[in-house]
Amino acid sequence: MRRLPVIAALLLAACSRPAEKPPVTTAEDMVRAAMPARPPGNEAGSFNPLASSEVKDAIHRALLTGQDQRWQAGPWSGYAVPSRQTMANGCRTIRYTVDQRPDAPATTINACDANKP
Repeated sequence: MRRLPVIAALLLAACSRPAEKPPVTTAEDMVRAAMPARPPGNEAGSFNPLASSEVKDAIHRALLTGQDQRWQAGPWSGYAVPSRQTMANGCRTIRYTVDQRPDAPATTINACDANKP
């Protein structure tokens, strides 16, 4: 009978300790690990190019001119590179890059001129 309280105490101690989880490596974790460090001055969070007015302006200029456009947003910089042809609906494919992420592939969006019919 003396063993029962000891066994109960051991079981309670084992249950109250959090179980150790094996490290989980997701594709997102692997991408984060592969990305270079953020440039100085932007420690608060990652940079979202499409939330930046400088990047949006460069994309708009690339759409209208058909020429590569350089952008700078604080410590971040890159290019907006338009497709050679404008589609009939006034759209172009625009690739934009971030210099501080040299290993990341260029991101592509379709930009359209709202003034075209």
